Amino acid sequence: MRFQDVTTHNLKIEELSLPERALIVITGPSGSGKSSLALDTIVVEGQRRYLSALALSQEVKIPPPPDLKEASGIPPTVALPQRVPPPNPRSTVGTVSRLLEVLRSLFSELGETTCQGCGEPVRTSTISELLAFFGELLPGTKLIVLAPLSKPSPKAISYLLSEGFGRFVIDGQELDLTEEPLPDSFERVEVVIDRLIKREGTEIRFLEALRLAEGLSGGPVKIKVLEGSEYKFTLKNRCPHCLLEVPGLSPESFSFNHPRGACPECGGLGEKDGSPCPHCGGLRLRPESLSVRFGGKQVSEILELPLEELHDFLEELTFSGLAKRLFLPFRERALSVLTTLIELGLGHLHLLSPFHRLSTGERKRIEIASLLSTGLSGCVFVLDEPSLGLALQEKEKLLVFIKKLVLSGNTVILVEHDPFFIKAADLIVELGPGAGEHGGRLLFVGSPEELSLRADLPTGAFLSGTRRLKRQIRPTKGTLTVLCGPSGSGKTQYLKKLAEDLSAEGQAVLFICGEIPGKLKGLVASFIGIFNEIRRLFAETPKARALNLKPAHFSPFSPEGRCPLCRGEGRRILRISGIPETEVLCEECGGTGLKPEVMKVTYRGLTLPEVLGLTVEEALNLFARIPKINETLLFLSENGLSYLRLGQPLRTLSGGEKLRLRLFRELSARRSADFILLDLPSMGLHLTDLERLLALFEKLTAAGKKLILAENHPALILLADEVWLMERGRPVFRGKAKELLEFEHPFTRGLEKYLSLVEIP
Repeated sequence: MRFQDVTTHNLKIEELSLPERALIVITGPSGSGKSSLALDTIVVEGQRRYLSALALSQEVKIPPPPDLKEASGIPPTVALPQRVPPPNPRSTVGTVSRLLEVLRSLFSELGETTCQGCGEPVRTSTISELLAFFGELLPGTKLIVLAPLSKPSPKAISYLLSEGFGRFVIDGQELDLTEEPLPDSFERVEVVIDRLIKREGTEIRFLEALRLAEGLSGGPVKIKVLEGSEYKFTLKNRCPHCLLEVPGLSPESFSFNHPRGACPECGGLGEKDGSPCPHCGGLRLRPESLSVRFGGKQVSEILELPLEELHDFLEELTFSGLAKRLFLPFRERALSVLTTLIELGLGHLHLLSPFHRLSTGERKRIEIASLLSTGLSGCVFVLDEPSLGLALQEKEKLLVFIKKLVLSGNTVILVEHDPFFIKAADLIVELGPGAGEHGGRLLFVGSPEELSLRADLPTGAFLSGTRRLKRQIRPTKGTLTVLCGPSGSGKTQYLKKLAEDLSAEGQAVLFICGEIPGKLKGLVASFIGIFNEIRRLFAETPKARALNLKPAHFSPFSPEGRCPLCRGEGRRILRISGIPETEVLCEECGGTGLKPEVMKVTYRGLTLPEVLGLTVEEALNLFARIPKINETLLFLSENGLSYLRLGQPLRTLSGGEKLRLRLFRELSARRSADFILLDLPSMGLHLTDLERLLALFEKLTAAGKKLILAENHPALILLADEVWLMERGRPVFRGKAKELLEFEHPFTRGLEKYLSLVEIP
């Protein structure tokens, strides 16, 4: 893969060549352009070329090309971005991993309903299955094909006689009604469709008999082997035993997101008023769907099996004939995903485990498992910070599967900061040296061994041991406590409960869980709470008053101020038939997103777009006499975000920048909080960013704040004042980091490998 003159966002890469069928790690400080290169350039260009080659521009929206001069040798790309999914109550382990898609097909094809009339299991067969049954009979076998009548009556029998059917089985006795009288009373009547002796070429005759029997009976077909057994089948939704109509099965019958399958009480959510739905028992489906049997178990039982047991159940399950041919491909797909999930340490979950209630590490591994089990080859997989929230043992398991993906003929690109994955890479690309305009440059391309010799680089300095993370421990009232443990051990839930308990005791608590959602609209200035004040300042100028412009006019997001042509976007999509969509500057507003009259107003000589184009550092001078704005900007500047532009869209920020921006906004607004509880504050942060974060923690603890983190980053664990090791929602260890290293537990194995990154006082 070759790229020339890449300028996507803040990138300034003249030339870059990446090998195929290799594990590549892109690293560098937060905001240095890692996601811009991996996701917004490599992934977008790979997907754009693939879709264009398929000539799908009319059916699928093909993304516009990234900002680069030339690119070549890019295979199709698959991406798993760093994101915090919105809490969707309909997403489960089964839906995200796509296991339920496979099982729904199996249940509908091979599931047996229970007849409400006789209680017997009912499975709708296909013509192909009955032909396969006929094919397994020995040559010379004599058989009769019968059509049971669901509503027999003298009138119906008289009609059948007029149509040429003469032989019937009435209440178990075969009669020729062309020669014998019809009994005065009867209950069960079966029409003799044909008598066959299996020979070569009789399959067509057997097929015709099946079609005729199906038409007369409405589905049920009875095959009586002379001097043998009787076999009852149904080709439609009718019980072959008591002939009562039964509900038909389709994949939608087992989908809680479809009216045909969803529980009518809870609508497929599994909950009602915060408790498990009493109608479906929390299993989300209609009772008739839950009662369907598959492989000897009810669907309700299968949905509650842990993934490990589900794997064993499917592996041991056998079918014969055509059912076997239907079953095996679906089973292989399901076992592939299940094996990956189990080997990634997720075998304890079940299909209906709510996705949004899982830990970050569990969610990440499920998404990765769905990618790894696709069986694709010759692709580029891009994973953004797959190590997030994982313990060392979980990282080791993940690396095994990533290596398998490479061995299958794929290229895997990781956007990562963790030394574990950096050292395991075939090639490392480091961007920097800083963030924003100070980043985006190609600092290094080479092997881990070569990088560890480059102490002059941000990552190389830590790998070589010449630079370490440390804390200036001083006597304070404040403390830094870290809750750690395997993903799914209950760290986040424990942190939430702790926040509730402390608040109930009257303590001032600041609890921050998760980053800004990836698709949030808005600007940096609006998110940190200074945009309204900036708009007010513009509206108070003499020019604005003369034009009767209010604060609402000074925003590309409001109807009063935004350009009517591009609706505040500043750009428009140019659509020309036959070529991919192209993004161009709006000719009405020139890219500002504002109405012309708004552009006539200036504040201290600058228009609104010019003010929004300032960095935090530059804006400090402009708003030096405006305390409401200056204090917030100063806080951001002191904590390493001075390079951000006020008008920078939130969607263009990296995950680490979003997290820090939210952290600083909340801290700025809640400075009186005594307890500060943070979930995964290391998300998206390079080791150089962690230095700044630790410096902030030092200031907070020096001021008497008590910080409690749910965090698995080894450096933060080793530098904490106190560490709590979590297991099943409770601490199994409390003590110093040095004591944790000696504590016998799977989580602590290998923790000493990270000692070279830190300087423990």
